[in-house]
Amino acid sequence: MGIEADPLAWIASERTRQNFAVSDISLVDSQEWVVVDGVVRHNTGRFFEIHGLEWTDTTGSGVSAPFVNQPEVGILGISVKQRDDGLLVLLDAKFEPGNVHGVDVAPSFQATKSNFEKAHGGAAPALSELFLTSSNWHSNVRQSEQGTRFVKKWNDNVIVRVDEDWDIAPSMRWCTLDDLRVLLQTSHTLNTDARSVIATSDWNLWKTPTVRHAESEKVRMAHALRETLAEPIRSDLKEFVTHVLTDWQDGHEFFSRAVALSTSDGRMRVESHYVSTGIVMSHLLVTTDSRERSHWDQPLISNPESSEEILLCAFDDEDVPRFFFSPTTEVGLANAQFGNSASTPDPGRAHPLKNSDPAFVSLLRESTTLSSITQSDEGGRFNRQLVTYTLALIENISLASEIESTGVWLSAAEVTQLARQSGFFTNEARTAISLIVGAL
Repeated sequence: MGIEADPLAWIASERTRQNFAVSDISLVDSQEWVVVDGVVRHNTGRFFEIHGLEWTDTTGSGVSAPFVNQPEVGILGISVKQRDDGLLVLLDAKFEPGNVHGVDVAPSFQATKSNFEKAHGGAAPALSELFLTSSNWHSNVRQSEQGTRFVKKWNDNVIVRVDEDWDIAPSMRWCTLDDLRVLLQTSHTLNTDARSVIATSDWNLWKTPTVRHAESEKVRMAHALRETLAEPIRSDLKEFVTHVLTDWQDGHEFFSRAVALSTSDGRMRVESHYVSTGIVMSHLLVTTDSRERSHWDQPLISNPESSEEILLCAFDDEDVPRFFFSPTTEVGLANAQFGNSASTPDPGRAHPLKNSDPAFVSLLRESTTLSSITQSDEGGRFNRQLVTYTLALIENISLASEIESTGVWLSAAEVTQLARQSGFFTNEARTAISLIVGAL
């Protein structure tokens, strides 16, 4: 499909063109995965493992859940090239078994070390020769994955600039910046991995020559972002935010311990007297004609409950847009990072502001939604994990006085500075930050 085609028509056509099927099976029927010493492992010892963990949550209750343990650092990479009429961005319509719609838009390259070393016995991921040579990387920052589901998992977020044409897979497409803006603001299209790479790169890459929004609030925000993106930031920014995060860490650190998983009637459970979080492990049989292998089986983490992530923004007295982030600690993160303004409560997270807190609900009632998407988070490891991300504008920053003690206000220039460094924003915060990029 040519670059002139509508990006939503492209993803719809790929969901029809690609053949895939997913069905539940019992782990005991797996040809590839086994339980060893209470841990679910691949028979090669590669890819990832499912561990049981138990810990005490912020209410003092003991809870337990399965977690993904994947110490390998993967690569999430987007290739861009400049042409006379603007930048082109290479994206991939990629099937993942945990995606609600099967196929979502992924980075140009999205692979674990086990995948690009072909531990699965299949082909190497497309464009491996380009993205596995670090001298090609225009930018690179290592960022964490979801700390309420992964144990200390990190990926390199990479941008590669190319001048020459490359042979690309049928599922790939060179997208314009207008295409990218549509994908950034549309549910169930651009996955969290692509959003993370975009959020942690130079935002000037993604600006169209002119503002293309129709709604007055979005037009105002776009102009304000463009005018303030290059403004000077506070000289002690890194020291200031590090102090905030360290203070939060000192009082809200999680201490977890490993517990065994066991099979019962073909199903997995955590061997713990603590209360289950409700998160379970599913095992799926997968067939597809668009991946490195045509069939496999694998475990996925499943949570029947959907969740919500809300990032507040407001204009200060000088008409500079600012964004409100709250510190958070998570079971699977080594250190505190900034999460969004408010989130659905999660027993694996200590966050100062819940989306159900009365002060926040009252504030949100007075806000205007600039952008909101719902999507499947990490469809290669989670099974239909639905999360809604919202960028909400409150007209006057003083209205947030009741919640100000729970977080920090950052300008767009400060957000970009911190996002291009490792370990300041959670995966969920970076996904919400991608909505700011879509507002440019």
